[in-house]
Amino acid sequence: ALQARLEPEEMATYMCGCCKTPCRSCWQAYEVSNFPSVESLSGSVMGQMHDLTDPARALDLFNVAGPNSGNFNNLFGKVGKYFIETCVKKCDHTGYVNGSLATRTYVYRPDPDVLWRRAWDKLVLDDRFKKDITDGFTFQALPKSECPYDARYCVPFPGIGFGEGDMGYCNFQVPGDVAKAIGSGLDKLGLGELDDKASHSMGSAMGDVMETLDVFLIVAFAALAYGFACLVLLRFFVKPAVWAFVILVFAMLAGGSAAALVLSDRCNGDTLVAAGKTYASSVASSAAASVTGTSFEQEKMTGEGADYRGMQTS
Repeated sequence: ALQARLEPEEMATYMCGCCKTPCRSCWQAYEVSNFPSVESLSGSVMGQMHDLTDPARALDLFNVAGPNSGNFNNLFGKVGKYFIETCVKKCDHTGYVNGSLATRTYVYRPDPDVLWRRAWDKLVLDDRFKKDITDGFTFQALPKSECPYDARYCVPFPGIGFGEGDMGYCNFQVPGDVAKAIGSGLDKLGLGELDDKASHSMGSAMGDVMETLDVFLIVAFAALAYGFACLVLLRFFVKPAVWAFVILVFAMLAGGSAAALVLSDRCNGDTLVAAGKTYASSVASSAAASVTGTSFEQEKMTGEGADYRGMQTS
């Protein structure tokens, strides 16, 4: 289907983007078999996607005999891959997940810089794939009133809920029916390890606070004393300080202008100091010429230059 719709260059880009051929964006070419027919593609890929888009099939998502073959059983070992941190009004969104409350729709589409984006757009326009792609890649997202982001960042993960945690954070929770179906597989999900890590991190943070409590107190007292001293001194030195800042600003402007003037005649490779000496020497020569009436503007010379009276300086 793609070969008939893509130009040779587009086909090569697609093959590279999917790592079906060795190229600059892949470490290796994956041995992925092509689907022999549209029906086989629909039966395989759409079955996997329906486990992700239909909350009623959450149990099948974690079933090793299901379409996804238990690929999500190590879900919490890759939290950064499957979850995006967002701010929400509350942690429990059961009503939106089970369909009792209104949600918004998100239809997946690859990012513009993805190499196989062109192939995806061509398949969407193909009547043989259009319905499967539309149905299989349409997700229900939390409404903007609950999740104030683009819909793509507000899609709940099927079978995984959240409960109120400490300090305004939400903790992962597995609903009872899913937990019962998974049984001992919860250990494979990594929930216990995740809770242990969270508890360990919280305990370590509180321990660090207690160990450095004296430092916090010293810094707080020093900051208070410093602030009070600044307020008292400001009462007596505000006038000279303001004048000093005004004079300093004009001094910086004058210094910057002088430096720019000196650097405008700088020879390649000269430092600012060397350029300043050359400029000062030129000014002194010009002043001496004005006083004595001598002209150094003659650039002519004869022979080896014994009669040269130009403006060059050493």
